[in-house]
Amino acid sequence: MRDQVDNLRSKGVKEVAAIYSGVGQAEQEAVLRSAAQGHLKLLYVSPERLWSPMFRAWLQDVDIARIAVDEAHCISLWGHSFRPEYAMIPTAVAAAAGQRLPVAAVTATATPEVLEDVTRLLGLKPGGGPLVRSVDRPEIHYYVERCQNRKDRDLRVVQVVEAFRRRSAIVYVPTRNDTVRLAALLSSFGHRVRPYSGAMELGERQHTEDAFRHGEIDVVVATKAFGLGIDKPDIELIVHLEMPASIEEYVQETGRAARGACDGTGPATGTAVLLTTRRDCRIHEYFVESSAPAIATVRKAWSALSEGLNFIDPDRLAERADTKDGERDGSHALALHYLEQVRAVRRRQDFVLRGRIGSVDATKHRVENSGPATRLADRADAMLALAHRRRGRVPRLQVGAAVGQRPDEVERTGD
Repeated sequence: MRDQVDNLRSKGVKEVAAIYSGVGQAEQEAVLRSAAQGHLKLLYVSPERLWSPMFRAWLQDVDIARIAVDEAHCISLWGHSFRPEYAMIPTAVAAAAGQRLPVAAVTATATPEVLEDVTRLLGLKPGGGPLVRSVDRPEIHYYVERCQNRKDRDLRVVQVVEAFRRRSAIVYVPTRNDTVRLAALLSSFGHRVRPYSGAMELGERQHTEDAFRHGEIDVVVATKAFGLGIDKPDIELIVHLEMPASIEEYVQETGRAARGACDGTGPATGTAVLLTTRRDCRIHEYFVESSAPAIATVRKAWSALSEGLNFIDPDRLAERADTKDGERDGSHALALHYLEQVRAVRRRQDFVLRGRIGSVDATKHRVENSGPATRLADRADAMLALAHRRRGRVPRLQVGAAVGQRPDEVERTGD
């Protein structure tokens, strides 16, 4: 979003702003005030923002002319990169300004099933007819090479990137460890390169994005966390170190090459190289089989929520390492989504803290053996209500009273 806003401003579109996880509280409030006063024509927000009751209330007071959903395939369980937070969009769209607003959904990779799902979930009118264009990018040249093993593949990456020295390139790898390992290897050959993964700190990720955008580095070795919203016209090479999970994902990632070919702001052609081994298929077969979280994972997520009275940061829970090398497979995020769907938990967000989950319902038919959890849920509800009334400033004795503790018990537990 930051990249898109910067590009629009550089082209003379000044009445535009964005709210995302890297924007501080004061700036968020200033942006919302500016929008409410009619000073903005275009506001980018992340779907996570729709969890905020305050933001949804703000929607009621703003004159919104149109809603656009980018990366719309993420709203569909059939999409190649379903994101649970997108599931809030239809509700927010329906509630916005209390009226039926024009809605546009945009994606570069929608299968017929995903298109049908997006149309249904967003309430789009089928009579209008979707605008569908071919995914063919004749300016991109595609190559697929079979490698014998990892060592052979690493050597081939070095050779391919060397052929594009001092030109912008993205090398997609499966894991965070691979980003560090291959970036170090390419650096040893004199390339200006940095690793990138979702596990990095936000500031470090933004620093790498800026360096790549401004030409301070030529190559980014990244997991698929890199690239969304990157509107760089002169990317000439995309390398995949492993077969992607789907053709849609591959089209999405290779489509970042040669974006400036049409208007002359970048090279006339781009190159996409896929380096694969026999092992790739076995890896994806495993992930297909494990794509839905096991009931044990859902129970684990529920236990993490119900063991304490404090709020839980959903990012910390959803982004736990799920594999030995530290990469996330998304199972905890999906587990939270399923718990939300049965109304076992409610997700909240405010402008001070990133995101918080409160337990609001733990009925036996929704979460098994939930006797203790139900009591914790009741206490959590009491705390939520008390905190809301007191605007977050709650004396310890009042907290104890809300959760059913006697004053002497509160004194024994301490602060």
